[in-house]
Amino acid sequence: MLQTASAASALGYVFGAFGAEAVPGPSLIELLAELGVAEPAARTMLSRLTRSEQLTVRRYGRVAVYRLAGAFRDRFHRFRHGDRPVAWSGAFQMIMYDIAESQRRDRDALRDRAAASGFAAARPGVLIGFDDPAEWSAEWVDRDDLFVRVGELRCTVDVAGELAERAWKLAESAAPLRRYLQRLERIRSREASRPATAPEAFRLLNDVMRDYGELYADTPSLPIEITPPDWPGRDVPAALSATSSLLGPRVREHALANADRRGLRHLVEPLGTTGHDDLARLPPGRPAR
Repeated sequence: MLQTASAASALGYVFGAFGAEAVPGPSLIELLAELGVAEPAARTMLSRLTRSEQLTVRRYGRVAVYRLAGAFRDRFHRFRHGDRPVAWSGAFQMIMYDIAESQRRDRDALRDRAAASGFAAARPGVLIGFDDPAEWSAEWVDRDDLFVRVGELRCTVDVAGELAERAWKLAESAAPLRRYLQRLERIRSREASRPATAPEAFRLLNDVMRDYGELYADTPSLPIEITPPDWPGRDVPAALSATSSLLGPRVREHALANADRRGLRHLVEPLGTTGHDDLARLPPGRPAR
């Protein structure tokens, strides 16, 4: 049976395979089984994510339809848009906090939500990222018993590069990223001579996206100006998009065929913009740090 993080990664992948924000439970469970998540584990995971408000569920007769919500939805959409270049504005968005050990649950929840939005620790008590956290951080900022503040950290490009390298550990991520790029090249070469069937493509792209999610959880898209000149993370988005373009149409075909076979396609709610290119932007299931 897959570990919890891998199972959650597979769940995000299935939503991405449909290009949908809401998917009927029977299709989720059957497609998860193809990815190595046994039915009891899949049902337990769906129940757990619903209780923690990372999914919502609505019933249509006897069919439960699950919708992305909370931090899980944040990660999904961050990764869906993660290969778009981030412009360096001259400042990081910053979250500064000092939360006592006795309130560790609140501190961990803040860190998890921040990580789901692409933030990383520049130093203890200081998180930096690129998207304005004002919309989701109010539940911590507005509490009188917690010290949590948001703002901007303005700095030169050189200093920003140093902070980014520390926060996202760019030196450590370089070798795994280079190996990943080589793997994508091998897949594209193999596709040129023997294209995968739809079920094969479904499983193969899941493996690719799961590993991408693990890499991306540590090294999200960063402004080019503040990354090292030879950092391989610059090349991953284009390589992943090319690989997804080859496999994605068959993956979507496989997912929708499952819903059609069960007569449930009308319960699949597409994202605002769908298409096989969405498959190059899937969320990780690994809990954000």
